[in-house]
Amino acid sequence: MFTPQVQAVEVIQPVPIIEQAKEESVIIKTEYSKEDIYEIVKSSSATYGYKSEDVMKLISCETGNTFDTNLQSRVIQPYGRELSFGLAQIHIPSHPDITVSQAKNPYFAIEFIGKHWDERHQMWLICTKKLQI
Repeated sequence: MFTPQVQAVEVIQPVPIIEQAKEESVIIKTEYSKEDIYEIVKSSSATYGYKSEDVMKLISCETGNTFDTNLQSRVIQPYGRELSFGLAQIHIPSHPDITVSQAKNPYFAIEFIGKHWDERHQMWLICTKKLQI
């Protein structure tokens, strides 16, 4: 007769903070609402000193108002579809140290925007010009 063996394992829930969100193995959520994204932006604004409303406008513009964290650019380049992903539309060939998974992670993307906010006119040229931010 077969007797099943049961082994106890400890389950640790990830804490949604930016440092952990950088790790690809940490899955916090799979879908984020506009309100979820705004909360992340607000918490990051204290660190980076930008206006939350300006970052939300940039994200809205970059994602075509979808706030889709998994979005890939729809721009077609000579090599095919542009390799820009996520809320910040991070261009992977320009940032080889960043993975597609990181670019699609909203915590990582919003931190990326914060770290590069002073360069926004070069990194997000079309949207910053259109929005005048």
